[in-house]
Amino acid sequence: ALNCSMDINAPVLLEPLEHTLAHAVAASRPPRSQTPDQGSSRPGAVRIGLVCMMRDPPALRTWLRHYADTLRVERFYILADDSPGLVDALRRSPHASRIEVSESSGEKRHYHRLKDRQAAHISEAIPRAREAGLTHLLHVSGGRRRRQL
Repeated sequence: ALNCSMDINAPVLLEPLEHTLAHAVAASRPPRSQTPDQGSSRPGAVRIGLVCMMRDPPALRTWLRHYADTLRVERFYILADDSPGLVDALRRSPHASRIEVSESSGEKRHYHRLKDRQAAHISEAIPRAREAGLTHLLHVSGGRRRRQL
């Protein structure tokens, strides 16, 4: 897992490690320079989308770069949950053309309502991912800022 509390200016290892999902995906695809922007049209090619709900992510650029470049995620379906400024930051990111973002706000501390919003977001992303021709849709935690005590 990506350590979301790291310094955004520190160097980050973005090479897939052996025996991981990232390594398997990277091994199944041609080098990035030979891959079209919207994924490979080769039969059996792995095409990945990612769905998540985010609230104040601490290292957004690093997080996006990790998933876009290491796992070669083609589409991001992100629900910005009660995070002022996150939608604008996603739309300004270098990966903006790959991101579909929607907003939600709700009770920050009500776990079951949070789960319901997250489940609805995933259910809405599945048909869009199929329409985009993706073969896999990953659900990951978008992270959130940890409070200092």
